Amino acid sequence: MELREFIEKYKVLLVILAIIGIALYSSGGTFSLFQWWGYGCNSIVGSISKVDFLNYDSTLKKSAWLINLVNVPAGADCLVIGNNYIKDTEENTQARNNLYIKTEQIDSKCYYPVTYYDYPIEKMSLYYEKKFFYAGTDIDSEFEKWKDTNCANGYAFMGPTEWKIVGADVLFSCVTLNDVAIGKGNIGTAEYRFASKICVSNGEEEECAVLGTAQIGTETEFVQLSDYIGDVGFAKWMGNLATGKQCFDFEGYSLVYTTNNEWVGTKEEYIEKYDYYRSNLIANLNNCLSKESIDEAVTCLKKVKGDGTAESQWHHGLNYYADLIVYANPYIKELNTPINNLIKNKNDKYSSSLEYDTEFAIQYPSFSLTLDADWVGIYRPEGKPKIISCEDVEGSPREDGMIVVKVKNVADGVGYFAGTINCPPEISLDNTFDEIENGLAKNEQGTLTFYFKYPAVNQKTQSKCSVVVYDKNKPENRDYCYPTITTNPASMCPEGWMRCLGNAVQVCKSNKWITLKYCDAGCRQYMEDSIQKAECISKPVPSCGNGICEPEKGETPQTCPEDCGYPECDYGCEWWDIACKFSEFMCKASKFLSGIIMFAGFGIGVLIIIWLVFKIISKKIW
Repeated sequence: MELREFIEKYKVLLVILAIIGIALYSSGGTFSLFQWWGYGCNSIVGSISKVDFLNYDSTLKKSAWLINLVNVPAGADCLVIGNNYIKDTEENTQARNNLYIKTEQIDSKCYYPVTYYDYPIEKMSLYYEKKFFYAGTDIDSEFEKWKDTNCANGYAFMGPTEWKIVGADVLFSCVTLNDVAIGKGNIGTAEYRFASKICVSNGEEEECAVLGTAQIGTETEFVQLSDYIGDVGFAKWMGNLATGKQCFDFEGYSLVYTTNNEWVGTKEEYIEKYDYYRSNLIANLNNCLSKESIDEAVTCLKKVKGDGTAESQWHHGLNYYADLIVYANPYIKELNTPINNLIKNKNDKYSSSLEYDTEFAIQYPSFSLTLDADWVGIYRPEGKPKIISCEDVEGSPREDGMIVVKVKNVADGVGYFAGTINCPPEISLDNTFDEIENGLAKNEQGTLTFYFKYPAVNQKTQSKCSVVVYDKNKPENRDYCYPTITTNPASMCPEGWMRCLGNAVQVCKSNKWITLKYCDAGCRQYMEDSIQKAECISKPVPSCGNGICEPEKGETPQTCPEDCGYPECDYGCEWWDIACKFSEFMCKASKFLSGIIMFAGFGIGVLIIIWLVFKIISKKIW
């Protein structure tokens, strides 16, 4: 087959192989090829709560990317954060590489600590015998011999005496104790323990760390909630470790530590029954041995030991529950296993626990990654600013002003632009620096704003400023503009407005107040069609003849005598009118004399009346 025919026949396959080859070469391996395709990787941009570029991290002792992730999907084979989302706008820095993350929960269990305390569990056997001895027999010695034969497995006497004698009859008795357990274990509150494996990749190299609270495999140390990720970073678990599920409640269960030096599981009700039978057995033994007759005591002990009577239940019940406590190994159907299978460190009296594996997962898995900046990559994009608008401004003294500069990025890279302004001393600048908050992609536009106050001037003034806009990652990429600030002198008055200045009416012409006229009765200001106007107040006109004296209208005795009039004998004489003044005097003298005459006449009349009354009264008496 010729080469041309081969290429024609397999051209589709050759194209696919070429694409694969390019991908392998550019991405650096098979794992990266899958990432290049995006196979199996889900973006977790929504899980990013914080991204910071650290010029120096005290943990890694180098520059680093700090990435906080919340609600990260558990058990994800491949999660991806695009490099365009790993950026710090304040530092004008972005990652070069995508970040790939894998999570795997490798352990999840419920853990219950066990606390040991002494609590013997014993099986009992009763021995007794009635004997006859002659007087003078050493009964203590005989009892020791009997005890060694019948109570060889251990001895514990229960009763008021070790032996009982009535006449020549003697009753020997003893109880052997066989320990089956020496202690009890309380099951503590459940703890959820887990371990998660977190792997990160920059597309070429993968490193992993295991975080959590559990013990893994045969390790004696617990996994920590934070650890190094190989030599490329540090991972730390954050936030809530809740699963939203409950571990099994072991209420009603307990552990006992047997004479075989191992923990076994049992139920609390078995131990309670054992204690119940034990206390009743002891009470019955004491009752038997307190009988006055040895024959009565023997009959009683026979019943207790077991002859099918009610009294025998205490002996048999105690031994039954002692065995049940140790050998029951209750089956827990909720966990689908006997309790003994859950005991860890069975032979350790003080360090045992109950544990079982679960499929619980942390509800809201969140962790922090601090990664070597060089490993993730550092990219500081470069832009080139071009000023497309920088307009001159005009205003009046002490007004607030602003210069707005519009900028466009004409480079291929994202531009992070800032600018400064410089103006003559008379211009008071509120800010000399401004920056565009977010980066500008190619052909995108942004705005810089500089605020100032217009100066106080007496004539029109122009001030030329200079503005420079530059890329923060490459300051030599810059552009300039030179806006002019024009300040007009302060206005004395609005053209055409009027005002009152005392009794004068003035009008504003050519920024000056000019007096139009003076007012006799005063001046008033008012607004008409948003323009201030002024006018004289009209002089009031008297309205004489209405019988009311109205001074506010200018009515006086001189101008309106019919309403205001003069007081009697007050002719309103001018100061120079002697005749008028004499007439006023004579009028007043006449009024005075008339008053005296009227007063004298009134007095004389009163005296005459008093005299007449006196006369009349005198005649009647005499």
